[in-house]
Amino acid sequence: MICDHIKNRKKVTLADSFDKAFAFLEQLTDTTPDGTYELDGRKVYAMVQSYDTVPGEPPKLEVHRKYIDIQYTISGTEVLAWTPCGETIPEETPYNPENDAAFLQIPEKTELARLEMKPGMFAVFFPGDAHWGKVQSAAAGPSSVRKVCVKIAADTL
Repeated sequence: MICDHIKNRKKVTLADSFDKAFAFLEQLTDTTPDGTYELDGRKVYAMVQSYDTVPGEPPKLEVHRKYIDIQYTISGTEVLAWTPCGETIPEETPYNPENDAAFLQIPEKTELARLEMKPGMFAVFFPGDAHWGKVQSAAAGPSSVRKVCVKIAADTL
C-alpha cells in the first residue's frame, strides 16, 4: 500500500500503466462526469464516482487478486481503512473473478490503518491489501466525496 499526495506522484514509477493512471488523475476536474474511462482497454481503466460518507466502522473489507487500485480523492474527505493481511482474514463473500473481489469479515482484534483522504491524495492498494472506503472522518464529519478508482491489471507490471 502506498499513500501520498498527487504532487508527489513522480515518486511512484512502478510501470507505464501507473504513468497512464496518474496522467488521467492530473487532468481531472470537479466537473469530470461520473463513469468509467478506459485508459488502456481493461488493462488500465478508471471509475469516477460520487457518494456521501457514512459514520462508524467499516462493515467489511474488500480484497482483489487481479487488479491494483489507485484511489484518488477529487473533493470531500473520507477515511479508507486498510490492513495488509487480507489473504489471512476469513472471507464473508467468496472471491468473484468477474468483479475481482472478495469481501472479508473483520476479526475483532484486527488493527486497521485509517487513511484520512483529502482532495489531491491517493492510495495504492495491491492484490492482497484489504481495504474499505466511504467512512466518515471523525475530524471532518459527513462529506460528499468525488473520487476516482483506477484499476491496473497486476499482470501488466
